[in-house]
Amino acid sequence: MSRHGRYDNPQWDSDPRHKKVIIDRRGTDSAYDPRRPRDSHPDSRPKPSPYAPNFKEAGQGRSQTFATIIKPEIPVPYVKNPQPYEGESLRDYRYYKSLHDRYDETNHKYKVLDPVHKSRKYTHEQREEAHGQGIALAKLAQRQAKEIAAARTGFDHKYPCAQPSLADKERHNGEVLKAMQNAKKYNEYEKIIEAKRTGWREKRLAGTLRKA
Repeated sequence: MSRHGRYDNPQWDSDPRHKKVIIDRRGTDSAYDPRRPRDSHPDSRPKPSPYAPNFKEAGQGRSQTFATIIKPEIPVPYVKNPQPYEGESLRDYRYYKSLHDRYDETNHKYKVLDPVHKSRKYTHEQREEAHGQGIALAKLAQRQAKEIAAARTGFDHKYPCAQPSLADKERHNGEVLKAMQNAKKYNEYEKIIEAKRTGWREKRLAGTLRKA
């Protein structure tokens, strides 16, 4: 017996039929020692963490410092991880998807209201109400678009290999840019509505003064 408590058999070790066994039918060259499969079999090894370096502690339920941002290494060939989404990754995925649903609802309400182009058809009271609602919706859409950008950016930073492929990862980050563009667009809409509201108020005041 060896000092580690295992029986050593030189004759057994020298037999090529016993020394290594290739078992992976998927074409890998992984080998394991049948006497100690828990130590060397690929299936017994811990799965790679889906978390980026800055989130390793968070994956264990502990807080993580971001004093130093560590860029994650993308494996070659690329492998989706986690697969499938579960637990925290599934919650994070569903969260940023829900933000899209909220933004789409606000965007639809704004288009139906159309506070810029329909304002000429309104009475003064209707116009004031439409402008007020339009500004509120524009502010809400800006915030929601920024939340989408932040959530998607955070998701990609936290799970750098979460997307099915590198192309999907690129599209995911493209949605971040699209969200920021939407936020900028609604910021412009807010300014336009505010300017129109001010203009209509000045016209009404001038008309009132002329009648007086």
